[in-house]
Amino acid sequence: MKITGFVVLSILLIISRTRGADNAQTVDVEIGQPIDLRAYNGPNVNLVVDAVDISNVTITVQDYSRMAGSSSGYGTTFGPTSTRKQIKKEDRAVLLNLGATKVLFVDALDTPQNYVRIAIVSPQGEK
Repeated sequence: MKITGFVVLSILLIISRTRGADNAQTVDVEIGQPIDLRAYNGPNVNLVVDAVDISNVTITVQDYSRMAGSSSGYGTTFGPTSTRKQIKKEDRAVLLNLGATKVLFVDALDTPQNYVRIAIVSPQGEK
C-alpha cells in the first residue's frame, strides 16, 4: 500500500491539533470579573465575560499593549483599548484568538452560579 505525502501531512496536522488541545487549561471565571491572560503565558490582555444567555456569550477584551488616550478638562488620560464582542454560544466556541493563545467557551453544567468555564490554550502551557 502506497502512502502519499498528503495523507502523511494530514495525519501530522491532526496529531499537532490534538496536542495543542492538551495544553488547554480550564478555568471557572466569575461573570463580570477580569482574567489576566498573562497568568497563562498569554498577551497583556484582560478578558471579561459580561453575560451569558441562551444563545450568546458577550465578552469585553481590554488590550494593555494598545493604549488609547482620552482628553478631558484635567488633561489627557490613557487606558487600554476596550472591545466588546458577542459570540454565538456553542461548546468549544472560540471567544478570543490572539496569535498562539486561544480562549474557548466550555458549555458545562457543573459550574457555580454566576460563573462560566473557559479553556485557555497557550503555547507553553501553565506558567
